[in-house]
Amino acid sequence: MFVWARLDAVRDASDYLRVCIEQNVMFVPGVAFYQDAVDRAALCLSFAAPGVEEIETGLRRMKRALEQYVERK
Repeated sequence: MFVWARLDAVRDASDYLRVCIEQNVMFVPGVAFYQDAVDRAALCLSFAAPGVEEIETGLRRMKRALEQYVERK
């Protein structure tokens, strides 16, 4: 299962991904799925393989990464 998201604080998902990787969590920036009219803030999250605990851990890590991303702006 995939979930698309946009975070108000994220202008460029590729930049946010770099911070997420520092927290050992990943997603696919939405730009990978666009041919035209790119939405640079889009995120594609996959919940197909991880269990509930791994998803919760990943979301906590993404939250920490978002806090760092906003601080660095």
